[in-house]
Amino acid sequence: MQPDQNQLDRLELMDMLGRRVIAKKASGKTETLDISPLVTGNYLLRICFKDGQYLTKKLVRE
Repeated sequence: MQPDQNQLDRLELMDMLGRRVIAKKASGKTETLDISPLVTGNYLLRICFKDGQYLTKKLVRE
C-alpha cells in the first residue's frame, strides 16, 4: 500500500484503551490535528482512506 496515492477519508486519534479521542473528516490531501488539549501519553493515530484501507501509527504526546 502506498498511502500517499490514496485519498484521505478521515483521521481518528485513540487512547491506548481504544477510546476515540479525536475524529476528523478529511477535506483534502493534507490534514492537521490539534493535540494541544491532550494529556501526556501514548495514542494511536488511524488514517483512513476512501478505498477502505487504513494506516495506524503510534503517537507520543510529551
